[in-house]
Amino acid sequence: MYCQVDGINIESASITAPLLSPLAASLFDKDSAHGLSSRCKEVATRIPALGRLNVDESEVPWNDPVESARLLAEIKAVDAQMTRPRKTIIAADTIVLCEGQVMGKPGSSEEAREMLETLSGRMHEVVTGIALITLPNIRIIEAESTKVFFRELMPEEISRYIETGEPFDKAGAYAIQGYASAFIDKIEGCYFNVVGLPVARLFGMFRKLEAELASMNGGR
Repeated sequence: MYCQVDGINIESASITAPLLSPLAASLFDKDSAHGLSSRCKEVATRIPALGRLNVDESEVPWNDPVESARLLAEIKAVDAQMTRPRKTIIAADTIVLCEGQVMGKPGSSEEAREMLETLSGRMHEVVTGIALITLPNIRIIEAESTKVFFRELMPEEISRYIETGEPFDKAGAYAIQGYASAFIDKIEGCYFNVVGLPVARLFGMFRKLEAELASMNGGR
């Protein structure tokens, strides 16, 4: 299995493997592990491979964030499959949306501050698209959405948070599982979606994959 996820934790995705049928669980290729980023190791260390692909997000229509996230995940999965044709592919992409603005990863301290000031005292939406592709030509594309409510942030809090360096590789300039956990009043929806990989959604996709594989194998 090859997992291409946009800078997220992966540990929890792999814990779904023991809950799957032997047919679906066999897609986890434990001997093909590659190095994971430190953040990815937090939620899915048993999914063995992580890569980063260059996707031109400027070409994605942003009028529908859910469809945009689904499309970005699918593009990444298809791109990964081009070089790994015999692997099962999981790809994900997360979008942060606040006040009609799509927030990517900040390129500077100034951009991080602007994003955090926008999020301060407001609700924003985190949307993750997930693509699951495997042979023979099975493609399952879904998305998960979570509402996140920030408390009011003091300017000095924002400054100290930026100094930690945590905002710079995160969409929306924060990590809910990191220091920014102190900024969150509440969430509505899946916590792991905000981290970057909605595990329950992914498990549901594997259940659909199980059904398709069983159907192709005569219901066994």
